[in-house]
Amino acid sequence: MNVNLFQKIKNYYHRAQSSKEWDKLIKSENWLILDTETTGTDKTSQIIEIGIIDPYGHVLMNQRIRPIGISRMPAQAKKVHGIGIPDLKDSPYFADIVQEFMAIISNKTILCYNADFDYRLLMQTAEANDMRIGLNNFSCVMKRYAEYVGEWDDYRKSYKWQKLPGGTHGAIGDCNATLAVIVRMATLKR
Repeated sequence: MNVNLFQKIKNYYHRAQSSKEWDKLIKSENWLILDTETTGTDKTSQIIEIGIIDPYGHVLMNQRIRPIGISRMPAQAKKVHGIGIPDLKDSPYFADIVQEFMAIISNKTILCYNADFDYRLLMQTAEANDMRIGLNNFSCVMKRYAEYVGEWDDYRKSYKWQKLPGGTHGAIGDCNATLAVIVRMATLKR
């Protein structure tokens, strides 16, 4: 069989499977979309904004957070989201909102565009606040969308990650853009 034809068939299968899985998830309505903005991407970075919406786009949390021990926003991070440390001076610390946050996400599947990153930064931020939190049921929309688009990367032997269509680099704006991607992938009409 022609390698190109085989890859096209494989891509179609992954896209079809992805749509079926998203249909089932969307029908369950037991999920939320979460996005964060951060001080950066390294091992000492922390969350400075959390957005959470429900399956209908209703905002459940839109909270800026003051990071612990960071007195200056790294220029690269500020260039992305436009938030500086002075913008956070009246914001609570993560420890101040963690109970509300955990109550919102409890018993829900959490969908993120790049779930590995948001999960890691939530854990790092909790650790910076001298706390441990239990997070589970995170699922990555970005990886599913890569399968849906079907653009194969021979070098990485996986589907090419796609930029979030309509992303704003604001937590709620990116939650809404993620919801639009989920709806696009689903065959269920809403």
